[in-house]
Amino acid sequence: MTTSSALRPYDAWTLAKIRAGRIVNSELACVSAEHKDFFTRLAALPAAEQSEAWVAHIEAIADRDAWVEAVAAADPDAPAPTVSSPVDHPPAGDDEAPIHVRRWPDPPTEAAFDGLAGDIVRAVEPHSEAAREAILTQILVGYGNIIGRSAFVVAEGDRHYTNEFVAEVGDTSKGRKGASWGRARTFLAAADGAWLASRVMGGLSSGEGLIHAVRDSREVPARDAKKQIIPGEFIVDDPGEPDKRVLCLESELGGTLQVLSREGNTLSALVRQAWDTGDLRTLTRTNPIRSTGAHVSIIGHITRAELERLLSRVEAANGFANRFLWIAVRRSKVLPFGGSLATSTVEGLAAKLADAANHAREMCEVKMNESARELWAAEYVKLSEGRPGLLGSVTSRAEAHTLRLALIYAMLAKSRAIGVSHLRSALALWDYFYCIPHSRSWFFNRGNTLRARCA
Repeated sequence: MTTSSALRPYDAWTLAKIRAGRIVNSELACVSAEHKDFFTRLAALPAAEQSEAWVAHIEAIADRDAWVEAVAAADPDAPAPTVSSPVDHPPAGDDEAPIHVRRWPDPPTEAAFDGLAGDIVRAVEPHSEAAREAILTQILVGYGNIIGRSAFVVAEGDRHYTNEFVAEVGDTSKGRKGASWGRARTFLAAADGAWLASRVMGGLSSGEGLIHAVRDSREVPARDAKKQIIPGEFIVDDPGEPDKRVLCLESELGGTLQVLSREGNTLSALVRQAWDTGDLRTLTRTNPIRSTGAHVSIIGHITRAELERLLSRVEAANGFANRFLWIAVRRSKVLPFGGSLATSTVEGLAAKLADAANHAREMCEVKMNESARELWAAEYVKLSEGRPGLLGSVTSRAEAHTLRLALIYAMLAKSRAIGVSHLRSALALWDYFYCIPHSRSWFFNRGNTLRARCA
């Protein structure tokens, strides 16, 4: 007979779900390491074989009575018990108070999946291992870039358009971050193939490169045959890029974070300008370039370990990090043979996406209706409440992100105003991104790096 450690409440709860025939995928990530292999094998077995495997396992351990009692007492329909970990506390001397967080954030509420974007996620979900949150956010950011600099909402005199930055943070390289983009890409391509072919780019490594992708036209003084300047006459030296939309797709966001620390690199400042106003410029004397009204969106993929190592305190505090929505993603299920999404389903939903994009391109300023204004007033205090230290720096754009997301949801619904449902969807996503109000999701580790507490 072998010995085995006692079950933690979370382990017992997960076993109870498996024994009750519930589907468990993401729950297995938080199971104790010594039990994970058995739990994973047990969950994959048919019901009859599962019972046999369970009995065989129980018979082989010394504390079987305690196991049986713990599983019998656990309610498979109850919320997941909180899981504590030795790394739940920052190192001594850190400037953030010790905290406990769950190993993985609770998923967004269903409000986040309202409307057309949610319809797409529900169509894809049974056929993909990608996290539904990852598919959703990349649909939202991609659509927000497709519609360009048209619809906007005003707050404190500033215009907020539909360009957003999102970083999909996987616990490992197997988080199916790329698969989630592949699924989103299918619908975005069907909605606007020309945009996908020419305005989705990678290699975000310099500020100059970013501006070049959306640069304005440039004129220089005209010269005569003797190379003398002709007063008052100019010629076009560079026609520029007439399409000011660009979606920067960074499948290795860690590479982008690495270049931020290089001396003289202007990328961090220009990324911030791109999110704020879309007016970009370099100050070089020899070959100055600029862009006005650029519509820049960013989708980045990164592992948690890379984020811990590469995102410095400087970039967290200077506003670079708070322009991004950082979300935790991981494989949602195991599909050895993939999925089979019907072409007719893709075409139908893509047609609706294209129709919503055409609607949004005709819009200018979008306001909240009366009911949405009441909800915004009720939520605004929580959103705008400052937090101390670096945590506050990273989460300080809650109001702006929520407004942009609400605007995207409204445009997807072909609405002429932001309604309550659009605002509730945006609030649901914001709560997920930063695990508000139940836990903090960030703290500094190892003295100089920001750790994403997504697990």
